Amino acid sequence: MAVNLVYTAKSGNRTYWTANNSFSRKDFARRKWPEQSALEQDIPKLMDKFPTAFRNRRRERLAAFDLEKGTITPLRLRGDDHPQKDSSQQIYPISLADNKVFAIAIDNASCRFFYNSSGRDGSLVSTLNQTVKRWNDQRKAEVTATNVQNNQRLWKKYPALDPAQLTVIDLSTGLTVWPREVNHGANPKAADFDTKLVQHLVMRLHTQLTEHFDPAINNLPVSRQLRSAPLPVVDFTKYNAQKVFDALSYLALALTQKEQVDHLLAQYDGDILQDYLHTVEMVDVSQLDTEKFAEHLHQVRLKRRRVKDLAILLGALADNFDPEKILKALWGNPSLKNQYYVRNQEVGDDLLEMIQD
Repeated sequence: MAVNLVYTAKSGNRTYWTANNSFSRKDFARRKWPEQSALEQDIPKLMDKFPTAFRNRRRERLAAFDLEKGTITPLRLRGDDHPQKDSSQQIYPISLADNKVFAIAIDNASCRFFYNSSGRDGSLVSTLNQTVKRWNDQRKAEVTATNVQNNQRLWKKYPALDPAQLTVIDLSTGLTVWPREVNHGANPKAADFDTKLVQHLVMRLHTQLTEHFDPAINNLPVSRQLRSAPLPVVDFTKYNAQKVFDALSYLALALTQKEQVDHLLAQYDGDILQDYLHTVEMVDVSQLDTEKFAEHLHQVRLKRRRVKDLAILLGALADNFDPEKILKALWGNPSLKNQYYVRNQEVGDDLLEMIQD
């Protein structure tokens, strides 16, 4: 029977191994194996090739999801009878006097290597010492990491390592700060939602609530009644259900653009910035129209700031806002539909007689 690789977190949340070689809660692009035994044979290879994806996941929580029966069966992995080496020991925070806390690292099944910039192409060392290149600016470390990934001469010296697994870590906390999807893989965020489902729910709810908010439809007379206490005052011209839903729809649809925004920001901070820096490095200043160059760079940085501001806001939303959950709750709320089912048949018959067609 065909199976998926599933990981069940302590909280009960499940993530599945995808064709993109990462864990995700999304229900598409999941990788399939013809049977559980084939999956169990591949697991050690996956762990060795993609150590970052498995680093914060316990082996005993890995299982096979039967696509036909819908059941979950624990995996029988080699070495389960022996104590597992705690991979978290590789994520060690250290105290640094010079505040240069960011370093480039890459893991394999046995240890962690750090990037050393000395020499023509640099090298990788397994000991965190003074030869390891460190930064106090996270963005500079990330730009360098991108360049190191593309340094083919360096990786020819380490054929067993995958450049795609390169990371930037904060040595003061031991946490991976780049690439950002690593953190999302280790701690699934609310951003990991089905964007197509969100767009569909917004569209369906927009149609439904447009009718619901229409005063021409909701025109039943309401009798004024005396009340012993004054009603709370709400400024409905400023705060009303229609405006709240419009704001919710805007935020939900904006979050579907987060991946593109993050990619665009990476382009500005990576390739585009490098083009300017290398121009300054390789072209004689006397040959450069410095005024025009400065103005052009200024405009590019203004565009980058606009992207950066949006990326910050979308990142904060993604970490604390689950649009799929909210939209599903609204969709399932009967009070937001222009219909009512009577609870008492006799009373319902009487009320229907009072309503004139």
